[in-house]
Amino acid sequence: APVACLLCDKKLKFKEISEHIHEHFSYFPYRCNDCDFKSSQASELEYHIYFKEHNGVESVDQYKKQEVEEKKYGKDELLKKKKKKMKSTSSFSTLLP
Repeated sequence: APVACLLCDKKLKFKEISEHIHEHFSYFPYRCNDCDFKSSQASELEYHIYFKEHNGVESVDQYKKQEVEEKKYGKDELLKKKKKKMKSTSSFSTLLP
């Protein structure tokens, strides 16, 4: 069952509430060792470390990107996003010069 944040009434899963409250107080315990990135969520730091090359450019490895996004959002959510994107780009107006 969802739990409401005492500060903003946002409904979250029980396991997400402590990291959410960290954001309210600008508490960022998860920090990158290679740059000044910091986060209130361990998953965001993991995503950053895995996906950034630390020269300001995101990794272009599509397999790596897919793996990270599946872990972050889940396969079902990614499929929904992909289908939605395909619908928006498949109209006849995009084919006209």
